Amino acid sequence: MDIKPELAAVCGNRCGTCDFLGRTCFGCLAQKGRMFWGTCERYQCCVEEKHLEHCGWCEELPCHWFDWNPEKLDEVTFAAHRQRGISSLLRRREVGTEAWLEEQSGEK
Repeated sequence: MDIKPELAAVCGNRCGTCDFLGRTCFGCLAQKGRMFWGTCERYQCCVEEKHLEHCGWCEELPCHWFDWNPEKLDEVTFAAHRQRGISSLLRRREVGTEAWLEEQSGEK
């Protein structure tokens, strides 16, 4: 299996599951946070300002970025989305990015 660390977004998402990948986007890290929809402020905070690989390494996790709901999801859906992102980042910190990507792909 070809593991591509650039497909592990700083926020806990895996870019490989995104419908835009390969069409208008090549992944958060590959694009250095300059996405087709604009500049990713989470990327700027994490990588450019704090020099971290991902938000899971930040002492402030979960910070205000995890309270931000750009899609205006209902409260229950947003809470589940928020918790999934935080859990994903903590797991990624525990096992490392490559192992986390393998787990996310369903292959070990």
